[in-house]
Amino acid sequence: MDQRHKMGQLNVIVLALSEDRFQVVLSLAEIDPEFGACAALLATRYNGRALTRPTLVMPCDGRASRYVRGLCQLRLRSVAPSGAVTEPEERGAAR
Repeated sequence: MDQRHKMGQLNVIVLALSEDRFQVVLSLAEIDPEFGACAALLATRYNGRALTRPTLVMPCDGRASRYVRGLCQLRLRSVAPSGAVTEPEERGAAR
């Protein structure tokens, strides 16, 4: 992958949405091993039992404030340098 393409990922965010409308935003760069290298895991089991929906786990978060239980959607968005999100939101999206 060329460096220019890699640098374009610095403007990408991941929006994680739960069943109960909880939202968390991550930057793609923070989880990329060449930039932030902060792991983002999708847990499908807890204490050996299958989960109905996965849980997003951010082990590097000291307070576990970005864990998303009952994860139902992941959205990628590109953010323009001005801060504007370039892709339109889908109808009925959780806010």
